[in-house]
Amino acid sequence: MKISRTVLLFLLSTTFATLPADAAPQAPTSAGSQRVLPLDISNDGRRVSTAVGEQIDVTLIAGAKQYADPLLSSPAVRFDNVALRMPVTPGLHPQIYVFHAVAEGEALLQIPRDDSRGGFTITIYVTGPHTGQSTSARPDQANSAPWTQAWTNLLNDVQQSFTPSVSRLTSLEVELILANPGPPSANVTMTLLDADAKPLVTMWKSVSADDCAKVRFALPGGGLAVSSGQKHRIRLSSDSLFGWKYTVGGYQKGQAWFNGKPLLPGARSSFLFRTFGAS
Repeated sequence: MKISRTVLLFLLSTTFATLPADAAPQAPTSAGSQRVLPLDISNDGRRVSTAVGEQIDVTLIAGAKQYADPLLSSPAVRFDNVALRMPVTPGLHPQIYVFHAVAEGEALLQIPRDDSRGGFTITIYVTGPHTGQSTSARPDQANSAPWTQAWTNLLNDVQQSFTPSVSRLTSLEVELILANPGPPSANVTMTLLDADAKPLVTMWKSVSADDCAKVRFALPGGGLAVSSGQKHRIRLSSDSLFGWKYTVGGYQKGQAWFNGKPLLPGARSSFLFRTFGAS
């Protein structure tokens, strides 16, 4: 399934030194508590090294052509989602393909393109975790109320407000249900909005109908700075395949919204979600 319309005009100038096949691993950059390996056009066709637990960001510039879903030859690396930071500069749409190294081994990563230029290819060598590697990203906000079978579709403007207690969000998770019969998967898009309802980042990926109970999106760069103590919103959209689970009452520091109004007239409700972050 095609994720988005893009063309490989060039990649952002942030570079990371490539490693020959016999080189020792090199530490990625750090973003708060999260170690991130940023890749760009200079890495195409090369081999790089990272460690279990580290994030890998591959940045491409969007345009008129299409990329297919990333292909991975090994479960050593996991594809999380694609992200687009906001606001978008006219003519430059840097899409960030977010991955995580999850097991020792080697993985060939390919991001195909629908023209003759071939897209982006790289081999990633994953070693064991670095000694003393930080794991301080933690659960922050969540609706932990028991679910009672209520859900609503993702064809409308559905949002959940929440109030982070951390200064940096690393990932966001929502609980979905297979709402209607249809294809084996569908694209799900999540947008994080700030306290002024301005989009900070949009993320998307293909979600399997067989594995939609908990869908997590990883933020690019190892996390995104947010205003602790101020309300933010998660906006979710897709086709009719999935629904977003909600509860009456539930989460106290925000609520569920439906087309700009509270989801349930006369009663507070909350979608099922969790956020993760670090101070």
